[in-house]
Amino acid sequence: MSDRESTSHAIGAASLCAALLIAQQVGAKTTRDTLFLENFDVSLLPRTLAAAAVVTVVFVLGAGRLIARFGPARVVPAALVASGVLQLGVFAWARVAPAPAAVGYYLLVAATGALLVSGFWSVVNERFDPRTARRSAGRIGTGATFGGLAGGVVALVAGHAVGAQWLLVLLAALHLVAAVVVHRFGRSGSTSADEENEPGPVGQGWQVLRRQGFVRDLAVIVILLTAGAACLDYVFKDFAQQRFGDGTQAIGLVTFFGAFHTGSALLTFLLQSAFAPVLLRHAGLARTLATLPAGLALGAVTLLLVPLWPVAAIARAAESGLRSSLFRSAYEPLYTPLAPDEKRASKSLIDVGGERFGDALGALTVQVLLLALPVTAPGETLHTILLATTAITGVLGLLMAVRLHRGYIDALERSLMRQHVKLELDEVVDTATRTMVLRTRPADPDPATEPEPPRPSPPTEDPVLKTVEGLRNRDAKVVVRTLAASTPLAPELVGHVVPLLAWDAVAETAIESLRHTGPRATGPLLSALLDEAEDFSVRRRAPRALPDHHEPWVREALLRGLEADRFEIRFQCGQALARHHVHDGTAVARDRIMDHVRREVAVPDTLWRSHRLLDGQDRGPRFVDSPAVRKAPAGLRHVFCLLGLVLPHEALGLCLEGILTRDPQLRGTALEYLDGVLPADVRQQLWPKLEVAERTPRPAAADPDSALRTLMGSRERIRTLLSTQSDESTEPPQS
Repeated sequence: MSDRESTSHAIGAASLCAALLIAQQVGAKTTRDTLFLENFDVSLLPRTLAAAAVVTVVFVLGAGRLIARFGPARVVPAALVASGVLQLGVFAWARVAPAPAAVGYYLLVAATGALLVSGFWSVVNERFDPRTARRSAGRIGTGATFGGLAGGVVALVAGHAVGAQWLLVLLAALHLVAAVVVHRFGRSGSTSADEENEPGPVGQGWQVLRRQGFVRDLAVIVILLTAGAACLDYVFKDFAQQRFGDGTQAIGLVTFFGAFHTGSALLTFLLQSAFAPVLLRHAGLARTLATLPAGLALGAVTLLLVPLWPVAAIARAAESGLRSSLFRSAYEPLYTPLAPDEKRASKSLIDVGGERFGDALGALTVQVLLLALPVTAPGETLHTILLATTAITGVLGLLMAVRLHRGYIDALERSLMRQHVKLELDEVVDTATRTMVLRTRPADPDPATEPEPPRPSPPTEDPVLKTVEGLRNRDAKVVVRTLAASTPLAPELVGHVVPLLAWDAVAETAIESLRHTGPRATGPLLSALLDEAEDFSVRRRAPRALPDHHEPWVREALLRGLEADRFEIRFQCGQALARHHVHDGTAVARDRIMDHVRREVAVPDTLWRSHRLLDGQDRGPRFVDSPAVRKAPAGLRHVFCLLGLVLPHEALGLCLEGILTRDPQLRGTALEYLDGVLPADVRQQLWPKLEVAERTPRPAAADPDSALRTLMGSRERIRTLLSTQSDESTEPPQS
C-alpha cells in the first residue's frame, strides 16, 4: 500500500473513531443524568459535581504522566479498554445497588469523558504530520459531528426500549470498538510521545498566566462561564426531575435526556456549519467567543421571565450548542500568540483546572444556597437566585471578551514581530489575525520586477553603509547633515534614526526626518514608544515624530501610550492624538478617554505641580495656541488636550483661555460650561487642580450652551486679558 493510501485509510479510521467517541460521550451524558435523577433528588447534584471535579483533576494528572512516558498511541487504547470494562462493572453493580452505581458512573463519566477525547486528538497529532493534521481536521470533525447525532438518537431509541442500565452495555461496546480502531490507525505513528503534544508542566502554565494578560482573561472567562453553566444545569435538571422523574408521564427521564442531547448535538452541527466560519471571518475571535456568554445570559433571563421546563431545556441546549461550536471555534485559535510549550502548559491548565474550578464554584454556589435558604422556601426562590447568578456571569463574560480582544491583538503582534510564532495565511480563519500576519510579514519580491543577478563588477562603496556611518558619527553636525541629505528615509535607515531621538543635539532634526518619512517609520516608532525597556528620551519623543495621518492601529497604540508611568510620554501621546483628531476628526471612545482623564486628575497636588516638559518644544493643546496657554501648567494642558478628543475642541480651547484669565466673571462662565459637560466625579477631582472650590459662585447660566455662547461673545476680551497677563504668572488665581 502506498504512503498516500495508508494516510487516507488512517484518516478514515480516525474519523470513525471520532464518531464512536462522541457518540459514546453523548450517550454517556444521557445515561449519567438519567441514573442519577432516578435514584437521587437533584439537591444532591452539587456535592456530586464537586467530587467529580476533584476526581477529574487526579485522573488528568495521572494520565498526563502516562502519556508523557509511553505516548498517547499506547495509553489511549488501554484507557478505552479500561473504561469499557469499568462500564460493564457499573452495569453489574447497578443491577444490585442502583443508587451507589449511579454516583460511581457520574464520577467515571466526569473523569474519563473529556480526557479520552483529548487523548484521541493527541494520537491524531502524533500519527499525522502538521500539514496533514490540519487538512484532515475537517473530515475528522465531520465524523465527530455525525457521531454526536447518532449517539443521541441511539440513546433516545435504545434507552426508551430497554432502559438506562442496559445502555451501559452498549456504551461499553462503543469504547471497546474505539480502542481497536485507535490501536490500528495509531500504531503506525511514532511509538514515543511526541514532544510537541506532551502536556506542559503545571508550573510553566502558571508562569504563562502571570506573563500573558490575555491568557489570564481567557482563564477567567472559562471559569465564569463554567460556573454559570453549572447553575443553569441545576435548574434545568430540577425541572426535568419534577416533570419526568415521577414515572407518571408518557416518557421517562432516559427518553427525555436522549431527546435533549440529540437536539443539542443537532444544534451544535447547525451552528458550526452555518455560522462559525462566517462569524470568525467577519466578527473576529473575541466576538465569536462572546456568543456563549451572551447566550448564557439571554437564556437565564428568558427562563426567569418564563419559568417553564421547555424554556429551561432550550436555554440549556443553547448553552451546550454554543459552547461546543462557536465558543470552541474561537477558543482554540486564541492560543496562537503562544509558543508551543507555552500553549501546551497554559491550555492544559485552563482546560482542566479552569473548567473543573468553574464546576466546583458553581456547585459550591448551589450548595450554599441550599443550606442558607429555609427549608420552607419555595423552589422558585432558589431558581431565581441561580438564574440571576447565571445572567451575571454571562454579562461579566461579555465584558471580559471585550478586554480579551485587545490583549490578544497585542500579544499576537509581539509574537509575530519577535518571530516567536510563524503563521501562514491559509491557517488563519479570522480577520484580525490575518490583518496582523499581513502587517508583520516581510513583503514578497515581485518576480516581474526582481532584477537579474548582477554581473561581476569592480567593488563600489555601498551608499546605504555610507549613510549609516554618517548617522553613527559622534559629531552632531555630521549627523544633522546626513539626516538632511537622507530625508525621506529609506526603510533600512529608519531603525538607525529612531535611537538618535535620545541625543539632544540631533533629536529635533531626527524628529523632522522621521515625520517626513511617513508610514514606513510608524512601526519602529510605536515599537519604541511601547517598549518599557527603551530609553526614556526615545519614548517621549517618538509620538512627535509620527505623521499626522494615523491608521486605527496607530491610534490604538497612542491610547496605550496614555497608560505609561512617565507623564511626558502620556503628554506627547495626547498631543499626537489631538493632531490626528483635529486633522481628520476621527472619533475616540469617550469612556476610554474619560478614564485617562480620571487618572490624571486623581494624582496628588504635589505630583500635579511637578509635571514638567523636559524638551520645552511643544505648545499647548493643538486646538488652542496662545502665550498664556503655553505657560499654563503641563498637567492642565494635558487634561484639556484629552477632553478635546471627546468634547468640542474649539469650545474646550476657549474655556481653557477663560479659566486662565483673572476675570472672575469669565472664569465663572467657563466653569459653568464645564459643569454641564463633565461627569460629576471628573469635575470633583479637577476643581482643586484649578484652585476652585466645588461651591464657587458662578453666573446663573441656563445650560452649557448658554455659557458657551457667553464665552464666544467674550472671545476678544479674553484674548486681550490674556495678552496683558502674558508676562505674569499664569497660575489660576483663587476664586
